[in-house]
Amino acid sequence: MVDRTQSLFLSISLSLCLSLFACTGGGENGDAGADAGGDAVADVAVDVPVVDVDAGACETTFTFTPAAGTTPKAVSVAGEWDNFASPGAAMTGPDSAGAFTAKVPLAPGWWAYKLVVDGNWQLDPKSTTRKYVGGVENSGVTVADCYLPSLALSTQSNSKGHYAAQVAFVPGAATYSRYSRTVFCSGRLV
Repeated sequence: MVDRTQSLFLSISLSLCLSLFACTGGGENGDAGADAGGDAVADVAVDVPVVDVDAGACETTFTFTPAAGTTPKAVSVAGEWDNFASPGAAMTGPDSAGAFTAKVPLAPGWWAYKLVVDGNWQLDPKSTTRKYVGGVENSGVTVADCYLPSLALSTQSNSKGHYAAQVAFVPGAATYSRYSRTVFCSGRLV
């Protein structure tokens, strides 16, 4: 499987190869990159946007609040990402509200999971989706791609049939930097 960094590298490499091939692989009428006077033009510079991506998975937070009057000693979460390993990722807690939490790095997609409470496997009572793996019912979680930018609803109002909303741009986890160079091929901007 190709990760994000490899995919980006392949995409940039392919673009460079195609640009350089167009430059050296035969200019117009077989002149192989010669200028109007027939002299070979060898100057090639490249404009490559470089994206610094932490190719790790996005963190997904799981939260479990036990039923009132119960105090589990050990709570963990396990799922498809670890082949439902027992005991799974330990959840910390309880916090002041009685909740246990764990952050698990997951790739984007739809994942099946279960909670392990004092050694007993159970569905997440707060999960509204289910996913079956091998015929077994599990809780389901959809993990978005945290590297992609998104829009988030900031405010909304509905007054007398008029709906208004404001959205905010939320940048992804990737950081971008540019190296500015220009590609010239046979005296032409490519």
